[in-house]
Amino acid sequence: MPWQIHATSLRPFASRSSFPTWRDFARSLLSVASRSWIGALAYSSAWLRLCHDGRLLSRRGFLPMTTSHVSPADKAVSGKRKVGVIRRLERSLRPGLRNLRGLVKEPFLAWAHPEALAFYRRAMQTAYLPDDLIDVVPQLKILYLATPKAASSRIRSNLAAMIGNDTVSEWRSDQNWKVHNRKASSLQAPRHGIVQFHRMATSPEALRFTFVRNPYTRLLSCWADQYRDRPLVAGYGRVEVYLAHRERADPALPVGADKSLSFADFVAFACTTSTWRIDKHWQ
Repeated sequence: MPWQIHATSLRPFASRSSFPTWRDFARSLLSVASRSWIGALAYSSAWLRLCHDGRLLSRRGFLPMTTSHVSPADKAVSGKRKVGVIRRLERSLRPGLRNLRGLVKEPFLAWAHPEALAFYRRAMQTAYLPDDLIDVVPQLKILYLATPKAASSRIRSNLAAMIGNDTVSEWRSDQNWKVHNRKASSLQAPRHGIVQFHRMATSPEALRFTFVRNPYTRLLSCWADQYRDRPLVAGYGRVEVYLAHRERADPALPVGADKSLSFADFVAFACTTSTWRIDKHWQ
């Protein structure tokens, strides 16, 4: 197939001591995309895989590395930046890749499983972040609806352990992001198996559950974890959510490097924006 030939243009990069640049990637991707969108998809996937493998090879000494004097602190910062760039690229590609998968999947589902597809579409249109907050665990016949700040990290960690991905042993709160990573936990989102999602949501044999929490203590936990003593300037994700909607919610709310959000101000902001669906932690 044509896209297989174009994807081989990645091979010369594998012998370099450095990774292909963004300019290399963009130029080649445009060339491939002009011939085949499937080729563009394969090229992007292969390029991300190469970057990942290249980092592993460099760490293990199989690819040349720079010998200039760099402090350990600078190395750590540089490494975090590289990983951050790759993650941002992956995230930016996800919506497009999901749309491509949908173009392939949905015609078949519309023919073979129309009820499941209709159910999934309704969930996507009416529910709040269903692909983020719903875990489908067909191995256990479980469907779990996560409520952030209501033990969701612990519950997901235990569900992952029950299907063979132990995130419970030596569990640390600063590592709980791994529990919410689909690749790390193997907990499926509805989009990963639309038929299974429909089956778990409707079968009398399946267990469907969620955990809730006193709204006051949930808000208090969210504020203490995300906002307490944080300067109200860009640079932290939750603060940026606040800054993006502060003016519309109430221009009198505090802002600036010398300001932080009191619990009373946070409650006022959360109540005003409660129907805006801007943050799952107090939605």
